Amino acid sequence: MEKASELILKFGSFGRYCTNQFGIDSQLLPVVHGDTLVAGIAPLAWVFGMGQKVAQNEAGLRSMSPQAMKHLKIHEEPTKSIIEQFIADQFQGKWFLAREEPFPEQIDTWICSAGTKYFFAPTQLNKDNLVREGYPEELVYVVGNSVVDAIHLKRRQKSVESIFDIYPKLENGQWIRMDIHRRENLTRHRFTSIINGLINLIEKTEHKVVLVMLNATASALKSYNLQEKVYNLSIDFPDKFIITPLWREYAHVIEFLDSGHCWAEMTDSGSMQEELLYFPEVLSLTVRLNTDRPETIVEAKSNILIPPVNPSWITSIVKEAFDKNQSLGFNLKNKKPIYGQPGNVSSNIVRIIKKEFENGNASFYPWLHQRINLWKEDHGLDYL
Repeated sequence: MEKASELILKFGSFGRYCTNQFGIDSQLLPVVHGDTLVAGIAPLAWVFGMGQKVAQNEAGLRSMSPQAMKHLKIHEEPTKSIIEQFIADQFQGKWFLAREEPFPEQIDTWICSAGTKYFFAPTQLNKDNLVREGYPEELVYVVGNSVVDAIHLKRRQKSVESIFDIYPKLENGQWIRMDIHRRENLTRHRFTSIINGLINLIEKTEHKVVLVMLNATASALKSYNLQEKVYNLSIDFPDKFIITPLWREYAHVIEFLDSGHCWAEMTDSGSMQEELLYFPEVLSLTVRLNTDRPETIVEAKSNILIPPVNPSWITSIVKEAFDKNQSLGFNLKNKKPIYGQPGNVSSNIVRIIKKEFENGNASFYPWLHQRINLWKEDHGLDYL
């Protein structure tokens, strides 16, 4: 809450500065990104401070879940046939909107949508979400995802220090890189299922795991008295299980994913599901009951949901995915670049905004009479 309040004050101050410098009728267009806290805060401050809307990059993210999730039995020991059917249902079955667990990403993106003039959607699915909710179709552009541009840039900007200099063991064999931090996964049942699944992987299989210890993960381990158990695991199996802090550079993540030493990322991150489409040798294993990026499963077939309902589901799906990922329906060898071509997405967004300005259509006031072309106004009333 303190962080959010601080951001609101900062954006409010920035809005007042812009008003003083450029006037209340100025055409300034902030472009906010995705479902971050800034995406939720910036439109609030800008709309109420400047009386104008913003542009949103990565617009239209909405949580969805496969219908198959409704049929899980939390005490079930899944057989191979059950797992195969569950994965097939993700790729080919029906999905439903899941508006539960909105904190904070879904709340941020919903708030941002309400204060947005121009929507830059990653895929057609995201555009369909926005149009269904009543946002003007002519202002929703399917442009891909600018994360692919970030990957493109960082691949060319090598880090001074290699990730394998920092963690030499990662150069030996094939690893799963694991990061868990979402609030819903920190609830007792889910988190203990995830950690016990991790322990089973290390103790009972040949899989190697590098766990990236985030603040949320550390807090949950401490809260549920699992801290000692996990750290002892790294002592008992030093060649199979490594715990690291947050990696200092994004370039280190890219280097590891490109190295051939990482066969899967076990994550609950939204952005990692997107990014992994552009790493042809790495499988995305998303430990969640839902996802804001269902297109990575349904369309690209390079990601699956692992339900954190008990340890066996986690261990069994990881094993099946490793043993026969192609026969399960994964499209690893020819990953579909559904988020656009690296190096092109951001420039396309700039071209669209530039064209709007050049055509004289760039009016960011949130009035319905402008949207339905009754009349236009080039200024508002500063009454606060």
